Amino acid sequence: MKQYPTNAWTTAFDEKYFEGNIGLDIPPDWHPAVIEAVSKIIEIDPEIRIVQVKNKWGLRIYTQPYDPKVEEIILEAEKKVSKLMEVKT
Repeated sequence: MKQYPTNAWTTAFDEKYFEGNIGLDIPPDWHPAVIEAVSKIIEIDPEIRIVQVKNKWGLRIYTQPYDPKVEEIILEAEKKVSKLMEVKT
Protein backbone atom coordinates (compact mmCIF):
# COMPACT_ATOMS: atom_id res chain seq x y z
CA MET A 1 0.00 0.00 0.00
CA LYS A 2 1.42 3.35 -1.05
CA GLN A 3 1.73 5.96 1.69
CA TYR A 4 1.49 9.58 0.62
CA PRO A 5 3.13 12.49 2.48
CA THR A 6 0.99 13.60 5.39
CA ASN A 7 2.52 16.99 6.12
CA ALA A 8 0.96 18.50 3.00
CA TRP A 9 -2.27 19.16 4.89
CA THR A 10 -2.07 17.88 8.47
CA THR A 11 0.27 20.75 9.34
CA ALA A 12 -2.59 23.09 8.42
CA PHE A 13 -4.34 22.02 11.62
CA ASP A 14 -3.50 21.70 15.26
CA GLU A 15 -2.42 18.13 16.11
CA LYS A 16 -5.19 17.89 18.72
CA TYR A 17 -7.78 17.21 16.01
CA PHE A 18 -6.14 13.95 14.94
CA GLU A 19 -6.04 10.62 16.76
CA GLY A 20 -2.34 9.72 16.66
CA ASN A 21 -1.34 8.26 13.30
CA ILE A 22 -4.59 8.60 11.40
CA GLY A 23 -3.58 6.18 8.68
CA LEU A 24 -3.36 8.50 5.71
CA ASP A 25 -3.35 6.73 2.40
CA ILE A 26 -4.64 9.32 -0.04
CA PRO A 27 -3.27 10.83 -3.24
CA PRO A 28 -1.97 14.41 -3.03
CA ASP A 29 -4.68 15.72 -5.39
CA TRP A 30 -7.26 14.79 -2.74
CA HIS A 31 -5.62 17.00 -0.10
CA PRO A 32 -7.61 20.18 -0.95
CA ALA A 33 -10.92 18.36 -0.46
CA VAL A 34 -9.71 16.93 2.85
CA ILE A 35 -8.39 20.30 4.06
CA GLU A 36 -11.71 21.93 3.25
CA ALA A 37 -13.70 19.16 4.96
CA VAL A 38 -11.56 19.13 8.11
CA SER A 39 -11.79 22.94 8.32
CA LYS A 40 -15.59 22.78 8.17
CA ILE A 41 -15.72 19.89 10.65
CA ILE A 42 -13.61 21.81 13.18
CA GLU A 43 -15.88 24.86 12.81
CA ILE A 44 -18.91 22.74 13.67
CA ASP A 45 -17.30 20.88 16.58
CA PRO A 46 -13.86 21.90 17.86
CA GLU A 47 -13.85 18.85 20.15
CA ILE A 48 -14.23 16.29 17.35
CA ARG A 49 -11.32 14.01 16.42
CA ILE A 50 -10.34 12.83 12.97
CA VAL A 51 -9.72 9.12 13.47
CA GLN A 52 -8.85 8.05 9.94
CA VAL A 53 -8.54 9.40 6.41
CA LYS A 54 -8.08 6.77 3.71
CA ASN A 55 -8.68 5.61 0.17
CA LYS A 56 -11.24 2.82 0.32
CA TRP A 57 -12.94 2.82 -3.09
CA GLY A 58 -12.74 6.59 -2.77
CA LEU A 59 -12.17 9.02 0.07
CA ARG A 60 -13.24 7.97 3.55
CA ILE A 61 -12.98 10.20 6.63
CA TYR A 62 -13.84 8.77 10.04
CA THR A 63 -14.48 10.92 13.11
CA GLN A 64 -15.29 10.49 16.79
CA PRO A 65 -17.87 11.14 18.03
CA TYR A 66 -20.39 10.73 15.22
CA ASP A 67 -22.29 13.87 14.24
CA PRO A 68 -24.86 13.97 11.42
CA LYS A 69 -23.78 17.53 10.43
CA VAL A 70 -20.19 16.33 10.15
CA GLU A 71 -21.33 13.37 8.07
CA GLU A 72 -22.84 15.80 5.53
CA ILE A 73 -19.47 17.55 5.18
CA ILE A 74 -17.70 14.22 4.75
CA LEU A 75 -20.15 13.15 2.04
CA GLU A 76 -19.53 16.45 0.22
CA ALA A 77 -15.76 15.81 0.29
CA GLU A 78 -16.28 12.22 -0.91
CA LYS A 79 -18.29 13.55 -3.90
CA LYS A 80 -15.54 16.02 -4.81
CA VAL A 81 -12.93 13.27 -4.75
CA SER A 82 -15.22 10.97 -6.73
CA LYS A 83 -15.33 13.61 -9.48
CA LEU A 84 -11.52 13.77 -9.48
CA MET A 85 -11.42 10.00 -9.85
CA GLU A 86 -13.85 10.12 -12.81
CA VAL A 87 -11.61 12.61 -14.63
CA LYS A 88 -8.61 10.26 -14.30
CA THR A 89 -10.41 7.23 -15.74
